[in-house]
This record gives sequence, C-alpha cells and structure tokens, in this order.
Amino acid sequence: MTEKTVKHLESILNYIKGELIRSCSDEDATLYSDWIKSLIVDTIKNDKELKINSEIRLEKQKEKADYTKIKKLKTKKKKYEHLNYNHNLKIGDIVYVNYGYGYCGELSTGHYGIIMSEIVNNMYFVITLSSDPLKDFPFYFEGLNLPNSEGNKNKKSYIRFEQSRFMHYRRITNITINGTNIYRSLTPEQTKELKKQYLLFMKLGVDKENK
Repeated sequence: MTEKTVKHLESILNYIKGELIRSCSDEDATLYSDWIKSLIVDTIKNDKELKINSEIRLEKQKEKADYTKIKKLKTKKKKYEHLNYNHNLKIGDIVYVNYGYGYCGELSTGHYGIIMSEIVNNMYFVITLSSDPLKDFPFYFEGLNLPNSEGNKNKKSYIRFEQSRFMHYRRITNITINGTNIYRSLTPEQTKELKKQYLLFMKLGVDKENK
C-alpha cells in the first residue's frame, strides 16, 4: 500500500471516529463499527474461500489429480467457510438475516427473512419480515412461531417488500434458540400467496405513475 493511500485511510478513519463520537448514540456507534469490521472480515474470508475453490477445481481437472493436495485445500477452506448456515435452503424457508448498519432508511441489525429464490451467484432473494408494517402495503403472516422477545408464537410478522432484495449467503444464518438450530418455513399455500402479494406490490408504483 502506498504512503498516499495510507494517509487517505488515516484521514477517513479519523473523520469516521470523530463523527461517531459527536453524532451517534453508544448503540449506533457500536453497531456501525461492528458492521464495518464484519464487512472487511467476511469479504476477505469469502475471497479466500473462492480462491481455494478455484484451486480445487483446477486440480480436479488435471489428468492426474493430486487428491492429497485437494484434501489439504478442503481442510484449509474450512477456516473461511460461513458458520451456522444451511447449505440446503429452499424457497419458503425462514432464516435470520444480518442487515448490519442500514443506509439511511434501510433496515439495520438482524431480522427474519423468507428465502424466495434458488441461490444465484452466492445470493438469495430474501423477503424481509418485521414487527413493523409497511403502511403503503400492509401484509402479514400469523402463527409462524418465530422466537421473539414477547414469547408470542402467534405474533404478526409483517412483510416488508420495500426492504427485500438479493443478499449474499454470508448474511444468512440459521434461527437458533439457546444455541439449538430450529427450522421454520412457509406452507406451500403461504409461499404462493406471498408471490402473489409481491407481484401486486411491484405493480403499485407503476399504477401510481399512470394515474
């Protein structure tokens, strides 16, 4: 790294530190700094995992593949793999998603989300669940039996279509209670209805423009 880049980083980091101290609550400052750390650490781990996967593929393609080398690479890769993640997610499965520090009006911290696509380029399309409704398009499910602070198994889970998007699988973890993974999923009927409501939501902006 050049001296110019180092000075630029020091300037930016000092500015961020000062702004966090001046303008943010303890909670927000901690959330922001932890999220920046996660972005860096997770991205580095992901890059290293992808590099090792590439090395494994290249070795397997050789006429005489070295399977001892492949085994060592797979062992090395474990250091960089995403933990507490279900590699067999299906459409309709409910997961826990780390939204980190939201940009302006975007959601922050952790929320439940519904998997609504197959994995594409290491990402899933996730429809967000929240305890707060979207006023322009209120839609919810009851009885999903998701862990919550009230201990209410029938608590309404509002669908936040405007917060939904493709998200990297490293943001996604299993739902856990006291360290034990639990499985939650929509019924086929609920999944079908969610797709229907999402399409209606996507037409909402177009309909408003055409009025």
